[in-house]
Amino acid sequence: MTRPNVSLDTKQKLIADLLATGMTPREAAKAAHVQPSYIEILLKGSLFSLEVDRARERYVKDKLNDFSKMVADELAENVKVAKAIRDNESAKDSDRLRAVELLTDRIVARPRPSESTTPTQTTRIVLTDDRTKQLQIALDEDAVDVAGRPGKKEE
Repeated sequence: MTRPNVSLDTKQKLIADLLATGMTPREAAKAAHVQPSYIEILLKGSLFSLEVDRARERYVKDKLNDFSKMVADELAENVKVAKAIRDNESAKDSDRLRAVELLTDRIVARPRPSESTTPTQTTRIVLTDDRTKQLQIALDEDAVDVAGRPGKKEE
């Protein structure tokens, strides 16, 4: 038994595209000149939901391509300026070196000194005098220093 060829019509594809852009079902219904209940019915179908997912993937891909092109266009001008500074023999050596660093970082990204590649956490412990004495007694008895490393008992 063969399955009938099932596909969405043009209006349904339009609605899927509208929903994929982030419109609410109510907004999409208004834009497509249909009742919101019609979209609710469509959303219950797996074929329509699949089309919305595909349309969303296309939409995101297009937006990322647009963004990538914009960034590349902006960076192209910056790279031209950095190359001009690098190649300008009358520029200060420090400016030329900085231009080389910028161009190198563009090709091989590396963490800046202020950017930590290892997450850090700072914890502050406040102890009362009694707790401090208890801790010191325990440390002396176990012969470990405050960092938890083996220590020497003082005699």
